[in-house]
Amino acid sequence: MFNSLDRSLQGISRRKIVDVSATCGPASARQLLATGIALLLFFFCDATRGSASQPATPVAKLATVLADLAQAVSPTAAPGKAQRAPAEAGFSLESMPKSVRDAVHGRHLRINTSAEVQVYILMTAVTDENLRQLAAQGVTVEIADVQGGRVQARVPVTRLEAVAALPFVNFIRPPSYAVRMTGSVTTEGDTILRTDQVRSQLKLDGTGVRVGVISDGIKGIFATGCTTCSGVTGGPISSLDLPPATGTRNTSGVLTSSSGGIVGRSFVSGAGG
Repeated sequence: MFNSLDRSLQGISRRKIVDVSATCGPASARQLLATGIALLLFFFCDATRGSASQPATPVAKLATVLADLAQAVSPTAAPGKAQRAPAEAGFSLESMPKSVRDAVHGRHLRINTSAEVQVYILMTAVTDENLRQLAAQGVTVEIADVQGGRVQARVPVTRLEAVAALPFVNFIRPPSYAVRMTGSVTTEGDTILRTDQVRSQLKLDGTGVRVGVISDGIKGIFATGCTTCSGVTGGPISSLDLPPATGTRNTSGVLTSSSGGIVGRSFVSGAGG
């Protein structure tokens, strides 16, 4: 922008000196040119200062999914008055935008039965006065990180914009939740085949789907010294690598069948684990 202005001023300089100096002399031409440049710089700086002083809107201080949530609900309280939005008052997750539903189903956003969303509120400072103002907007502070300048809190969904509008609030975003993977070890194929995206986006995790496995035995899965046996302590069932199941052993201790999450039978008499 400054380069364009500089080129424009240079062009004006050359034309004005030629035009004005012919009638007013070199000294007058330079004086008029200086006045014109000063006026241009004044208007340019004034316009720049005006645009830079525009305050951020409340929605701009919300993470995208929270902005979608805030714009999807109609505020039911007058400005400055704290009010919760219980689910029975009309809030329905299924009526929310897809981005909000996906975030909740993927466990990246948590909204409780009182229609309060859990968030991090980034602040200029965590002070008693600022905490009082948050409470006045219906915010329930769970954890205050004074050194980090933030709080973990529950905010009524209808008060998100009102909280974001507070002058000491810099930004509001969902917490960074830990995502537990299935089992004790996650195969590299989980990411390569994008099954992690299937779980998060399509909400499919394989529950209820039977697969066939032919092997030389299932030793180490079920406990021994019993006829109706649960998973062995520290085994793949307890680590969630395999679903809950019960194994049946005969009087000789041979595993003859299993039921529950693992359904199987021995093909050969005397085989088992």
